Amino acid sequence: LSSQDVIHSFWVPKLAGKVDMVPLNDNYIWMIADEVGEFYGQCAEFCGTSHAHMRFRVFVHEEEDFLAWVDQMHTPVDPPMPNTPESRGQMLFAANCSMCHTNNSTTPGSYIMEINTQDARWNNWISDTENSALVSAPNLTHFGTHTTLASGIKELNHETLVEWIADPSTIKQGTRMQKQAMVYNTRDGKANLTDSEISDIAYYLLSLKPGSGAEMVIDDIPSDGLIDAEAVFATNCAACHSLGNDVIVGPGMGGIKDRAGDRVSGLSAYEYIYESIVEPQAYIVEGYPPVMPAWASLGDETVNALVEYLLTLE
Repeated sequence: LSSQDVIHSFWVPKLAGKVDMVPLNDNYIWMIADEVGEFYGQCAEFCGTSHAHMRFRVFVHEEEDFLAWVDQMHTPVDPPMPNTPESRGQMLFAANCSMCHTNNSTTPGSYIMEINTQDARWNNWISDTENSALVSAPNLTHFGTHTTLASGIKELNHETLVEWIADPSTIKQGTRMQKQAMVYNTRDGKANLTDSEISDIAYYLLSLKPGSGAEMVIDDIPSDGLIDAEAVFATNCAACHSLGNDVIVGPGMGGIKDRAGDRVSGLSAYEYIYESIVEPQAYIVEGYPPVMPAWASLGDETVNALVEYLLTLE
């Protein structure tokens, strides 16, 4: 057990006693369940706004069912069908939510990668709590399998999720999401999205469940073979990178051709940008948080088209 911010107390009354979670100190807890079921937990140490709403649940399974659940958690989501609320929601999620929320931690090594990414997000936020566009946020992998929302306050369904995305404070006060995320940088603090956009994001998140087990490769190559790299950028990159010199989370892409060729000895600008897309942790630019996900799932043709597009930016 660990805490990033303040002292909490992890408590599942029917399974174990209270164990404190203290910043900079790891702690451990053993829970023994004598029966299958769902057990309620609660933070038992006053920790700030919405402390009373800091709830969680522990699910106890027979070993066979537990191992089946583990296998499901390692199974990626099936890509949404084109021109559906889920596919539109995927694009909106990438543009507005993906800089803080991971949603694809199914492959080997994902746990360590997520821990490192969350630490980087947290350190970025703690260095400038008023202006940071990043904050450590819940991992949304297989979010559609959840039963509750906002630490167990609401049952999870499309209606409650729409309410949460539109204005989190109507359900839970004091969320960092509403304070930090750019999409809530509005006069009334509500999401700068239309009702249909919020609905599409909700449908997409609810679709995040273990899929058929087929390898998930995003293939947006149209029948004529022409890839709209500008659209690829808008969908997958624009949440963190501007097309000019402005810094959002990562560096602006304006004039990247002139910078990229000098980054790593032996790599051309093209090679450097390509590697930075498919394996971003290999070359971290000083001064930027190491939070960019790997985009090899776009496929070689799409990544190549994206690199060629980026090289044209002045």
